[in-house]
Amino acid sequence: MFRQILAACLFSAGMATMALADDLEDFALIEGVWRSQTQFVAEDGSWAAPVEAQATGQTVLGGAFYELDAIIPFPGAAFTMRMVFAYDRFNQAHRLIIFDDINGYADLYVGGAHDAGGVRMDNLTTGTGFPNTEGGKVFGQILLRATGTGFEILAEASVDDGETWTPYMRIAFEPRS
Repeated sequence: MFRQILAACLFSAGMATMALADDLEDFALIEGVWRSQTQFVAEDGSWAAPVEAQATGQTVLGGAFYELDAIIPFPGAAFTMRMVFAYDRFNQAHRLIIFDDINGYADLYVGGAHDAGGVRMDNLTTGTGFPNTEGGKVFGQILLRATGTGFEILAEASVDDGETWTPYMRIAFEPRS
């Protein structure tokens, strides 16, 4: 059994030179130093005034992943969110792991290219939603897409296992001057 696992790992390592940049192309837009504008949905359902912060995106581990560190000004506080973007070429899936310094939580998203452009990923299949007060879970969906000079992340939530999605946060990223 060990030899089979070792052979599979060595085979995978030999494939490591296979166009990592092409596999990650959908995430390349996050590379750089950014001025971010974060908005949350207000009580009346409209978008609240944006709050400015900063973010940095870069490749890590020899270009195998993209990492985005962003300060998120949340109502009443601010937290740092680290997003690690990957492309799983063995399962043809985009993946995102989100870490934050408030909950100490690793939230895993899986998805793919979106019809309207960008990449849409959710945490339904991974089961990493947050518990809600009714004993269920709140699941998340993230849409990453290019804008004129930067990119945007739109976050939506579902309390009905993905039947409906409600936007709750969007972050616009523009190059820092």
